[in-house]
Amino acid sequence: MIIDSSIKEQVLWQKKTYHYIHLYGRSQLKEEMEAVYRRLVSEPEYKSFRQKIASIFSK
Repeated sequence: MIIDSSIKEQVLWQKKTYHYIHLYGRSQLKEEMEAVYRRLVSEPEYKSFRQKIASIFSK
């Protein structure tokens, strides 16, 4: 149990900060993964890769 109210408030702000850092990290990772996906499906050099993946899921 946290007695001192200033410590309690600091802990609350620390938890909120960690939460927002976590959300930002997830957002960044999602953007990076989407960029890789867009590159894989759009650039001609990855055509054989796309075909191999499609053949796996068409079985």
